[in-house]
Amino acid sequence: MSCLSTLMRCVGLVVALGLLLSGCATTAGAARISADISVFHEMTDFSRDKAIAVMPWKESQKDSLEFKAFKTLLEQQFRAQGYRLHEGAGQPDLVVFFDYGIDSGTQQTSVLPSPQFGASPYPGGYAGGIHYRFSPIFSNSYPMPIGGSPAFGSTVVTSTLFTRYVNIDIAIPDGSSLKKVYEGRLKSRGNCSKLTQLMPPLLEMFFFEFPRASGQTKTESTNWAGVC
Repeated sequence: MSCLSTLMRCVGLVVALGLLLSGCATTAGAARISADISVFHEMTDFSRDKAIAVMPWKESQKDSLEFKAFKTLLEQQFRAQGYRLHEGAGQPDLVVFFDYGIDSGTQQTSVLPSPQFGASPYPGGYAGGIHYRFSPIFSNSYPMPIGGSPAFGSTVVTSTLFTRYVNIDIAIPDGSSLKKVYEGRLKSRGNCSKLTQLMPPLLEMFFFEFPRASGQTKTESTNWAGVC
């Protein structure tokens, strides 16, 4: 194996290790995040010129500043779809119940091959029948051995994988009661546990093809420039 191909293989392993630790694939400098979205609904009127009111799913969210911030993000997505926010007296056309969260994470262990340098890297020396010589590729003080292939061992990498979720139900006011007409469930797994960073792309994916066909689950993905 040539010096160049050995070096490229090592670089590839380093990149693979980095992607495993981050839990994201990268393209053009942006991370990629994905989610599974399942929808069931009985909606018959798909017109968008309706007033909506977003409500907390749980009583504990009612006074939460975090919920208030995420509610604003959700309302922005509905407005982008053509809906308007309910204001003033009277009932809204649609009541949206919003829930979200993240679990405590599960440990994931992977084994990756890793190059083993330094067996006997002396000028003119031999190691395992391979002749090594030095060439100052990166530094005059610390030249890199070339002329042979390093051995490949393995590295155990442990990371924590989190499950993030978003639940959205939509109901129509029916007198003094509510009739549920929509259930949407999003689940996403990855190494980032910061919902403040994740909520914008999660909601963006949720509204791809909204309201979607009933009874289907689809995997969506999008670029994500956040830092976790």
